Amino acid sequence: MARVLHVAALSGERWVVSLDDETTPISEHTTRGEAETSARTYAQTFGYPDVIVHGEGGDEERIAIPDPDPQPPYPGGAKGNPSG
Repeated sequence: MARVLHVAALSGERWVVSLDDETTPISEHTTRGEAETSARTYAQTFGYPDVIVHGEGGDEERIAIPDPDPQPPYPGGAKGNPSG
C-alpha cells in the first residue's frame, strides 16, 4: 500500500503537511496555500501521485500531481555514470 501525503488544518492559523497518520508533520505553515505549495513540491520530489487536502469544514480535496518523478533527495543520491 502506498503512503499518502496530507495537508490539514490544525487551527485557523496553522496548516501541516504530513505522511499517513504520523504525528510529526513534515512541515507547518500559516496558510493553506503555503502548505499546499510545500506538499506539491514534496510530492514531486519524492514521487507521490497526489495530495489529499483536509479543509477546516471537514471537506476533502485531492490534488493530482502530473507525472510524478522522484528525484534524488540530495546531490550524493544521484545514480548513473559520472559525467566527464
